[in-house]
Amino acid sequence: MRFLTSQVPTFNRPQKEVVRMEVVRKQIIRGIFIFLIVSNVFLFLRFFLRLFGADPENFFAGLIFMISTLFLLPFFGIFPNSHDGIIAGEMAVDSSAMVAGFCYNILGVLAMIVVQIGTAMLRTNKQADASVEKGKPINTQTVDQTFNHHQP
Repeated sequence: MRFLTSQVPTFNRPQKEVVRMEVVRKQIIRGIFIFLIVSNVFLFLRFFLRLFGADPENFFAGLIFMISTLFLLPFFGIFPNSHDGIIAGEMAVDSSAMVAGFCYNILGVLAMIVVQIGTAMLRTNKQADASVEKGKPINTQTVDQTFNHHQP
């Protein structure tokens, strides 16, 4: 009779560090992605509420304006000819909200790329350390050929 047992892989110390690094990378990217979704939703709602002249005294509109103001703080007054005040019934294009959404998206993608590249570099270093610890020497001829190949 066969028993089903969970097969949990065993990792040595460098492998555990690589796995832990992957978990942290995924958590950071997930956090950035959640921030981008939340900021984009509130900035999008603010843009359309202002575009159609929503009354800031209304509970829903006021709540959206209040929360989206947190995301707009660095962008208030970015265009000196436009006013950032909200007037009931006045239809306006919220250019600050558009710029904020664009900037947050660009900076969020850039942050995800930096995290991805940084963890890939650290993972490569950890894997190289693990291969050296296991007694597998690094083939220096391959390294030399790689560097000599790229030099003019």
